Amino acid sequence: MPLHPETLQEFRRRRAYVAALEAVETADTAPDRLVNWLAEHPRLTAALICAAAMAPLLLEAPR
Repeated sequence: MPLHPETLQEFRRRRAYVAALEAVETADTAPDRLVNWLAEHPRLTAALICAAAMAPLLLEAPR
């Protein structure tokens, strides 16, 4: 770690900037996280698939 105060301040600023960049998720990771979450919750996933499949049928049902 640098000993000069200005250099140390620059080092800390750069480290904070890099940490902020790494914390931002890219558009590619969002679908992966969603798929992983759905894989970890199979009953809810099945319920969502059934609801999506049944919705058009329920909308066309006569009253």
